[in-house]
Amino acid sequence: MLEKLLYLEQSDLTELRTNIKKVDGNLVEFENTIIYPGGGGQPMDHANIIQNNKEFSVLEAKQGQSTIVYTLDDQLDPLKSVIQKINKMDRKQKSQYHTLLHVIAAVASQKYACTVSSSKIYDDHARIELLFPTSTKKNEFDKNIFWSAIQKVLSSNHPVTKKIISRENIGNENSKVRTVVSLIPKEIEMIRIVTIDDLDTEACAGTHVSNTNKISKNLIFTTQSKGSKKIRVKIEIIS
Repeated sequence: MLEKLLYLEQSDLTELRTNIKKVDGNLVEFENTIIYPGGGGQPMDHANIIQNNKEFSVLEAKQGQSTIVYTLDDQLDPLKSVIQKINKMDRKQKSQYHTLLHVIAAVASQKYACTVSSSKIYDDHARIELLFPTSTKKNEFDKNIFWSAIQKVLSSNHPVTKKIISRENIGNENSKVRTVVSLIPKEIEMIRIVTIDDLDTEACAGTHVSNTNKISKNLIFTTQSKGSKKIRVKIEIIS
C-alpha cells in the first residue's frame, strides 16, 4: 500500500517523525512522507533524514506504482524511526513558484486562450511557455497589461484548496479542470485537484501556498518570444 503522502495535504509541513517500511541498502521506503519526490516541473525537495542523531542526505526519489523509493547517502537502521526534515526556505519558495505558475497559466487562458506547452521550477526562478491558438492572438499579447492582471490576482486573497478524487470520477470535474487528464499516467488512480478560488482548477501533485497573498510581490517578470505562437514567461522571486 502506498505510504501517506503528507506533502499533498500540508505543503507547509517541513518536519515529520515516521517509521521505515523497507530498507534495501541505501534505498528506503517510509510509512509516511513529507518529501516531495519531484514531478510536474517541480524538483525534489532538499531533504535530510535524522536517525540516532546522525544526518543522512536524500539524494534521489523515484515514484513507482505502489510507493516512493528514496536514495540516501548511507544505510538506515530499519527498526528505528526517523525524522524527515525539509529545507523550509526551499519548500516555501517552490510552493510560491508553483502556485504562481498556475496563476500565470489561468490568466493567459482567460485573456488569450493559451495552453501551457511546458513549465519548470528552478532554484532561483521558474518559467512557463504559453502556446497561443494563433499567431494573431499572440500579436495581441501586451506584457504590461498581462503583468498588471497577474499583480491584481496576487494583491487579492484567493484561497488555494486541494482535494483528491478517483480517476473514474474525474469526468465530474472536466468542465473546470485545465489539465488534459488523459496525459496523466494510467497507473495513477487517485488524482489531486488544486483550485485557486474561482480562477483556476488543475490536476497537480506539487506543493502550493494556501492563498495567493502568500506569494511574494517582489518579483522580476520577463517574456521572450519562442516562435510564431509561443511566449516564454520567466519569473524570479527576489529575496
